[in-house]
Amino acid sequence: MGYGGHTPLPFSIEEVAQLNGLNVTRNKCPFCGGRTSFGISRSKQMWNCMRCGEKGNAITLHAKLHNMSNSEAYKDIQNSLKNFSGVMTQPSSRPDKAESMCQIADIDKRDAVYRAMLEICKLDDNHKADMEKRGFLEKELAAFGTFDIKRDNDRSLFARNLIKQGFHLEGIPGFYIDSTNSWTTAYSKRGILVPYVSFDNKVQGLQIRKDTKLLRRFSDGKLEHKYSWFSSGYIPSSAKPDSGTRATTFVHYACSFRYSEMKKSYVPEFTDGTFYLTEGAMKADLVHNITGRAYIAVPGVNALPQLEAELKKLRRIGVRRIINAYDMDYLTNEHVAEAVGKTETMIRDEGFEYNRMTWDTKNGILKGIDDYCAYYYRQNHDEE
Repeated sequence: MGYGGHTPLPFSIEEVAQLNGLNVTRNKCPFCGGRTSFGISRSKQMWNCMRCGEKGNAITLHAKLHNMSNSEAYKDIQNSLKNFSGVMTQPSSRPDKAESMCQIADIDKRDAVYRAMLEICKLDDNHKADMEKRGFLEKELAAFGTFDIKRDNDRSLFARNLIKQGFHLEGIPGFYIDSTNSWTTAYSKRGILVPYVSFDNKVQGLQIRKDTKLLRRFSDGKLEHKYSWFSSGYIPSSAKPDSGTRATTFVHYACSFRYSEMKKSYVPEFTDGTFYLTEGAMKADLVHNITGRAYIAVPGVNALPQLEAELKKLRRIGVRRIINAYDMDYLTNEHVAEAVGKTETMIRDEGFEYNRMTWDTKNGILKGIDDYCAYYYRQNHDEE
C-alpha cells in the first residue's frame, strides 16, 4: 500500500507535526537544521525544505523522523493520535498568520510592478557602500534597491501610490489586503531588493537581502537566513482571506539580452555555447559584471525542477555546455554535495556537456565564485 499519492488521509499534517513537536508556521528543518527553509502547507497538506530538498506528506514526515516505512508510520500515527486524543493542544482558531492562496499574476504584470518598486526604492548610501565593498562598481548598482518600510501606514501608502500609477496588485507576491480593506505590502526587515530576471529579461520576483545586524540569532548560535522572498503567501489572520500571493521559486539570468524579432521578445546572449551556473542572483550579477560571462542562478541548490525547466529553454537557443560554479563548500557540506551530484546528472541527462569549476578558497575566505572574482579582479589586496 502506498501513501505518496493524493488519497485523503484520516489525519492532517498539522496533527502529525504537533505529534512530533513541530510548529506548523515556525520551524527549523528537523533533517538538516535549516531555518526559514522548512515549510508546512496546510492547504496542500505537504512539507518541504528548500535547503536539503526533503519533502512529502504527513506520513513521510513521520516515517523519516522515526526511521520507519510508510506503512509503519501510518499505523504509528493512528495509534499515537488515538492515545493522545483530548490531550494534544488544538490549533488556535485565530492564528497570527494564515496561508493565502491567491493565484500569481502573469509575468508581465509582475515585471511592471517590480520595476516600479525598484525605481521608487533607490539604493541608499549604506547599501551602496556595502555592495561596493563586496565588489560591485557604482554603475552596476542601478538594478538593486533598498526596502525599508516598517510602519503599517507607510506600507499601505506605498501600495496606494503604486495603484495611483495604474498598477494592479492582485496576484503580485508581496502584497495583500489588510483588515481596513486597503492594499499593503508584506513586512520585511530592512534590506536590499534583489531582482530575479527571467529568460526573456523580465523581473519575475524579488528577494530581500536582510541587513546582517538585524538578523535574529537562535539559541543554537545560528543566524536566520539572510535572504527571503518578497512574498505574501502567509498574511495576518485579520487580513482579507486569500488576498496575498506566495512567491514561487524563480531562477535568475545574469547576462546580456538581445531582442529577437522572430520571437518578439528578449533572449539571453552567451559565448562559446556556454552558460555558468551558481546559487543566488546577486552573486551571479556580480560575476557577470566582472567577467562578462553568462550566468544562470538558482535561489538554492535544491531548486532542481525549476532549473530543469530553464535548461530546456537554454538547449533550444543553442547552449551546449553548463559549467557549475556552486560554492566550494560542496567539499565539506554533504547536503550541498548531494545536490551537486543531482544537478550534474540532470544537466547531462538534458544533453549538455558538463564541467565543474573549482578554485583556491584561500582557507575558506573565497568560498563563492563571487568572492574569488572580486578578490582577484576588483579588490586591492596584498599577496600572501
